[in-house]
Amino acid sequence: MTKNLIIAVLAILVAIFGLNALVSHREHADHTVAKEHDHSGEHAHKAPHSGCLNEIGSCETGHVEVLVTDGRIEIFLLAGGHEISRSVRVPEKAIILRSWAEDGSVRKIELEPEPLELGGEKIGDCSHFAGSANWLKSSAPFEAYGWLMFRGAVRPIVVHYPKGYAPSHRHEHEDDQH
Repeated sequence: MTKNLIIAVLAILVAIFGLNALVSHREHADHTVAKEHDHSGEHAHKAPHSGCLNEIGSCETGHVEVLVTDGRIEIFLLAGGHEISRSVRVPEKAIILRSWAEDGSVRKIELEPEPLELGGEKIGDCSHFAGSANWLKSSAPFEAYGWLMFRGAVRPIVVHYPKGYAPSHRHEHEDDQH
């Protein structure tokens, strides 16, 4: 009987302390997820290069981080979800983005690869692209669209600058106005 009592007491102690550790871990995990995926309207992931993030397909698929300075646009292709700080290389020799001006004319910009040498990148195996255009000097918000081979599939690129594009983080009750 004493052996059964000791086993029962040990089981209760393990259950109490184990459950507390599990609850504490779960609360921490819930807080972390809520903090990283704050659905307050802005894309909640932190952009590694301080640019604006635009989803490629969905948050879990990947992101295009966009920086615009003095008429120059840079894009960094990044992994999705919790791996957002990881670069994703693509085979593109160039990426073409199209945007529409106020008068309805199409503005095209060709982004050339700028391999990250420290990462061992090269043209045709690159995650960083850049280009220049006079219309980017105005620093006015814009939307641009293109296509690229990303993670084994041809995917659309949607850029909303400077707010970013994150349709998977929108709530159903929000309207579709951009």
